[in-house]
Amino acid sequence: MRRVFFTSDLHLEHAKIIKLAGRPFRSGQEMDETIIRRWNQTVRPGDLVYVLGDFGKGPNALKLWDELAGEKILIEGNHDPEVHPSYPSLFINYKGTDLLLVHRPSPLPSAYDGYRGWVVHGHTHNLPDRKAPMVNPEAKTINVNVEQTYYYPVSGDDLLRAIREGEYRRTPPRRPFTRRRLAKRRSKQRTLARAISGSR
Repeated sequence: MRRVFFTSDLHLEHAKIIKLAGRPFRSGQEMDETIIRRWNQTVRPGDLVYVLGDFGKGPNALKLWDELAGEKILIEGNHDPEVHPSYPSLFINYKGTDLLLVHRPSPLPSAYDGYRGWVVHGHTHNLPDRKAPMVNPEAKTINVNVEQTYYYPVSGDDLLRAIREGEYRRTPPRRPFTRRRLAKRRSKQRTLARAISGSR
């Protein structure tokens, strides 16, 4: 079954964002590699990801866009490559909940004057002197900036749970079984089997 994810403000190839937003990385390369790795750990090829702006605009932005798993739809921000499909804003219904997808949470596009549903956005960073809330029940906004989501995309189901509970709790992705992990697991199973047979 196809899953849906949301993310924003990756700022790939933008090392200055580390200092500007207080990101916990030592270099732009470390930041880019971490964000790409966590995306590909989480998203499968058949999944859909809405990127709510500021993906990145360095010389390799299009190459990095293609390295990320899943079908991607861009909501245009300030720092983005020219990709298709992309939209200034988008209205969707996810499992019965109306969601307006934008980069900036305010002001909303004029086409949505009077809209009273949930707004999913990016743009608002965790500045050193001001932490931006991820879920604002009063304003009905959800900030999916990667700084709010441990640098992982947010699943649609986790986003709906955040709406219900007023806070975000990430469901950790299952770690793939690499050869090393698989060998370690089998070794533990053999040790346990010997211990059981020896106690009989």
